[in-house]
Amino acid sequence: MALKETQSIRAQLSFIGELEIYSRKSKMDYSKIMIDLITHDDQKIFGEVRNSKIPLIQAFKKGDIVDVEYIFAGSEKNGKKYNNLIVVNLERI
Repeated sequence: MALKETQSIRAQLSFIGELEIYSRKSKMDYSKIMIDLITHDDQKIFGEVRNSKIPLIQAFKKGDIVDVEYIFAGSEKNGKKYNNLIVVNLERI
């Protein structure tokens, strides 16, 4: 499988969620922290910081302006579609 291409955006960090841990039967367990971002034109983006990238978010606070590098990881489960945006890098501006 090819390496997923990353996208980038600059935005304001408006929310940092709590650590959530998910146990799964057929795949490895994973942890995530949800974040909300507001773009320069007031669009809201919801992203996930997962597993080994969680320490990245711990250095940030609400209101920080950040450059976010992410991938799309859409999924489908039980007839429902999920549009996942996974953060792969985060830098304060």
